[in-house]
Amino acid sequence: MDDGLDFSFPDVLLQPAKCLVALTGLDVRNNAVHRAIWDLFKGARRGDRKPVAYEQVTADHLYPKKTKAVASEDPLLPSPSGILKLGWIKKHTKEIPAVVVFFFDLDWSHPQWEEKVTECASKEFIGRSCY
Repeated sequence: MDDGLDFSFPDVLLQPAKCLVALTGLDVRNNAVHRAIWDLFKGARRGDRKPVAYEQVTADHLYPKKTKAVASEDPLLPSPSGILKLGWIKKHTKEIPAVVVFFFDLDWSHPQWEEKVTECASKEFIGRSCY
């Protein structure tokens, strides 16, 4: 039955969804250990593992804010339950990570240990406030 409508699925529905994991605190340009860690995450994954996308972000990276649901103007026509908005899949696979991993170099015998712990807590607080 040809009704004259040309329909195609959006690209986001044609590709397997990948869980987004954000990594922050890695200095891959100046630190060889950080570069090795990044390479391990970005390296080839075995085929039997779930697909994951890794992204490097700064500690103060701003993530999209949660939007409030808009009520329907007509109370007799509520928004349908179970219907995804157009950009929902892209937003939750490319913009909002499922996990944010913080990396921080700590030297257990550093003379200013308490200062380093405070700095680490501060960076973690900044990261939480950006989400």
